[in-house]
Amino acid sequence: MREYYRWRKDWESLQQQGDPSGSPEVKFQLLESVEETIVKDLRLASHNTAKDVFRVLENRFGNKNAITILIVAELQKISPVKEHQFRKVIDLIRITEKALADLKDLDNEAAIKNPLVTGAIENKLPLTLKKEWLTFKEDPKNSVQPESYFDALLDFLQKQERILEQLEQMEITEFPEKKTEKKFASTRATERGSTEDNCVLCENKHRSRLFTCKKFRGLDLAARKAAVKKSRACRLCLSSHGADGECNLKFLCTKKGCKKGGGVRPPLPSLPQ
Repeated sequence: MREYYRWRKDWESLQQQGDPSGSPEVKFQLLESVEETIVKDLRLASHNTAKDVFRVLENRFGNKNAITILIVAELQKISPVKEHQFRKVIDLIRITEKALADLKDLDNEAAIKNPLVTGAIENKLPLTLKKEWLTFKEDPKNSVQPESYFDALLDFLQKQERILEQLEQMEITEFPEKKTEKKFASTRATERGSTEDNCVLCENKHRSRLFTCKKFRGLDLAARKAAVKKSRACRLCLSSHGADGECNLKFLCTKKGCKKGGGVRPPLPSLPQ
């Protein structure tokens, strides 16, 4: 539907140059320029003249009000553009240009210059570009009037298009390898950190608090000693507090001579009773 009037105008212009006499062969040339599926669906070959063929095509594809609604709806359903999405801003400008051209073919430019439609286009711009536009609009020397509001907005965006193209190219070519490397480095760091927190026995996240491990409590003495050595936990309180740290008194072994207050640690590993 959006292409119908432009296609018809181009076809008639070429036909006038090639065969200005309007001979009967025009119908067959017309049918050859239409997609085969459309010819079959609308049974265009059954009509006698090119005029009849155009009548059927216009009934199906030439409703100007329906086309106008379609163009405006497609323009309004575009999602707002976020910062640094330069390509999407460029696409928005070009879609707006095409919508204006299509509406000109329908002699209905007023549909896109409606304040509601113009406002919808403004609201889709990223914040930085929107601020620049508002600054431009409020400057008295630019003379942005209500009747020329859409034209001024489109002219402003078209002037920004070249800058946006350059910004997009810079964004694509600026150190892609470093960005990738940083991403993988972050992933490795996360994986390494999560692994180091795991318990040596049950893989739960309590490696620094061996005394909370249910599996550890069910081991015999020899297995407990091996688990303490492997986890590098304190032999007295079974938590990881380092050589200069204080024992966790709540979980400190109650066996005589084991408490931190005694000031002397036993020569051999001592475990909770």
